[in-house]
Amino acid sequence: MMQADTRNPGAAPRVNPALRRKALATRDNPRTDRDYIVSLRHVLTPPPETDTQAEIICQIRYVPDRLICDTSQIEGYFKLLAWTAWDRIEECANMIADDFCDEVIPRWLSVNIILTPDGGAFGSQASVHVEDRQPHWDNPSLLQRPQQYSGNSSPPGATRGQIRPLR
Repeated sequence: MMQADTRNPGAAPRVNPALRRKALATRDNPRTDRDYIVSLRHVLTPPPETDTQAEIICQIRYVPDRLICDTSQIEGYFKLLAWTAWDRIEECANMIADDFCDEVIPRWLSVNIILTPDGGAFGSQASVHVEDRQPHWDNPSLLQRPQQYSGNSSPPGATRGQIRPLR
């Protein structure tokens, strides 16, 4: 359900957080006995009425507990997220972190948002990193893996708007 943004009349409607979170489908973790990192990367396409060429890259890494994100259904979540009005990338990163913490309930979560205004025409970028973890969970050797395993680089053949789960 959409609702008007009373803070900014005329702004795009906000997607109800419960609806957005419901689109974040989960399934049972096949290996709850093992710590491992799941990496997702998606390029958000801003709604057409924003008339912007901005590229917004979402990089999500998490260590699952009992549930994992069902990547076969996550496209709907990212579509709702793209249509959700948020004023700053900080708000978007925290929104994703809240959604994953409420639905997936990971042992550890990292959300990185990179904004390239005007598709990089002027070479500027802004980024936000949000991290959360369950109390008493720690696995420094897992979290210090090289970037090649972090999901921050695109695998060959990946295209704009695709979900890229890495294993």
